[in-house]
Amino acid sequence: MQTIFVKKIKNTIIIGDDLQASNLDYYTANKFLTQLQKGLKNGYKNFIVNFRNIQSFYPNGSAYLAGILDHYKNQDIEFLIECHSCAAMQISPSISIEGREQEIAKILNKVWRVNSSDDVHNYTNAVIKALSQEAKFKENFLQSLEWAINELMDNVIRHSGVGFGYAMTQIHKKNKKLAFCVFDAGIGIYNSLKNSPIAPKNPYIALEKSIQEGITRDKNIGQGNGMFGTNQIIQNNQSSLFIAANGASYFWNKGKINKPNKKMAVLSDELGTTTVDFQLDYSKDISLREILNLGGKKYQFINHRIENMENDEGVIEYKITAQGRGQATRVAGAALRTEVLNLIYSSGKTIQIDFDGVSVVSSSFIDEFIGKLLIEIGFASFGKLVTLKNMNETVESILNRSVVQRMIENFNQK
Repeated sequence: MQTIFVKKIKNTIIIGDDLQASNLDYYTANKFLTQLQKGLKNGYKNFIVNFRNIQSFYPNGSAYLAGILDHYKNQDIEFLIECHSCAAMQISPSISIEGREQEIAKILNKVWRVNSSDDVHNYTNAVIKALSQEAKFKENFLQSLEWAINELMDNVIRHSGVGFGYAMTQIHKKNKKLAFCVFDAGIGIYNSLKNSPIAPKNPYIALEKSIQEGITRDKNIGQGNGMFGTNQIIQNNQSSLFIAANGASYFWNKGKINKPNKKMAVLSDELGTTTVDFQLDYSKDISLREILNLGGKKYQFINHRIENMENDEGVIEYKITAQGRGQATRVAGAALRTEVLNLIYSSGKTIQIDFDGVSVVSSSFIDEFIGKLLIEIGFASFGKLVTLKNMNETVESILNRSVVQRMIENFNQK
């Protein structure tokens, strides 16, 4: 594990160094909290936070750090952030979803403050849509991911004691990894469970208990399936799960459990904070129906996102103008094609692509979207699975020319 340089000089906290490019992860952000608390004890109320040579902001460091900064800002502690790349990641300040509908389209690689159950719903839907335009996933992967994100963030709303948290999702296409983290500056898992019938003896045991089936402080509030189900998903996918709360941490990685000896910094005994971070390999499929047994019964999953897109005949309606990508570039066309493919693979249903409100498209857009879609799924399957609706003569003419050229090119390559 890389050791990241974190140093405090009076009221300046430096993260990273000049000698090598570094990444912001949970352990680095936790070192920041240690240095920050030292500065607070010395009487400082204003801090300069210098991200020196940090090249990548991972979810487990960014969500954690955003929550820590937000917590202390609410106590009138001021921070001056010196960082060239932080603006893109938007780790400071964190963003509430409420009233930011336009920005939700760019949901990935940013920390979002999630304040309510409605925020959880909006965040999860936006993440699944954004991911479905970024890469092709196996049949059940996005459904399982949606379930896990919903459950983990619902835990924050219900059990953290503060009612809000900070979430970040990231896709790493090079190694086909999907990373998600949720952080809250609340009471922590141990404090949540210690007065319940579970009554764990220490914070580490509380973390171990939290991933067991049916563990919850109050059955009237939750059934204790979120952490358990997420752990089942991680183990089936042979990926990694990291949990930290009340100074303890738990790390499961491809069958191995790591229990660090060093105690993690926390806000206080009362505010033990909770971080849940996982990575998934999206080159593998995940099926909740196959791996998740709740009370000895197979889980029955309903894909609400796809269900909400279906019309009365069970056909998925996909409206071009609602996708927020425009109809001018190959990038936009590729994103829509990828999303349509994910919808087809996930549902096996017919999809109706609606061009209502589209007066003109670029040849590049329509070729990348429809032309390549036809080639990828095949002419016969395209006729069975895809219908085109409300296309005017101009768009139809551009499409016909593009498809003919694409088919000729594909034929000549064989």
